[in-house]
Amino acid sequence: GTPEILLANRTKARADALAAEFGDRIKVIDWADISAATADVATLVNTTSLGMTGQAPLEITLHCGQNTLVTDIVYAPLQTDLLKQATAKGCQIVDGLGMLLHQAVPGFEAWFGIRPSVDETLRQSEQPCEPGYRCDAGVRSPCSSDSSVNGVHAYYCMDGISFAVDAGNYSING
Repeated sequence: GTPEILLANRTKARADALAAEFGDRIKVIDWADISAATADVATLVNTTSLGMTGQAPLEITLHCGQNTLVTDIVYAPLQTDLLKQATAKGCQIVDGLGMLLHQAVPGFEAWFGIRPSVDETLRQSEQPCEPGYRCDAGVRSPCSSDSSVNGVHAYYCMDGISFAVDAGNYSING
């Protein structure tokens, strides 16, 4: 297992409460010390909304080496400033799209009666598109919320991500 987990929260009391709940391996650090702490980590995970479109930036300077895994749960934009810094340092990165896709599966199944598989094909179907529009095969069209039960034809757009189902074929476009 991991010998130590460094935890920072913008509200130190929340970090302290989490550390108390999860035990001695959790070491709370001050929010202001995050950049310096990155020099000695094997994995760095941003679980805040900082850096997401419409949110404040995540103000961090990475001091990690290229063996560090850097992941950001933010999915808009997919390539956050944090991930751009990590890429420039040669780190392995994981963006927030996987988390978004996996979280969408139960809701998608509840609404449409079909459980999509999250795989590389689904992930690669993601294409940048502005909020309120669908972008399929380079064609930009306004989002609509259209559903037909028998033909299973539905399009839904949310935060610049459109979910589409056509008779068992799934796509998610961002």
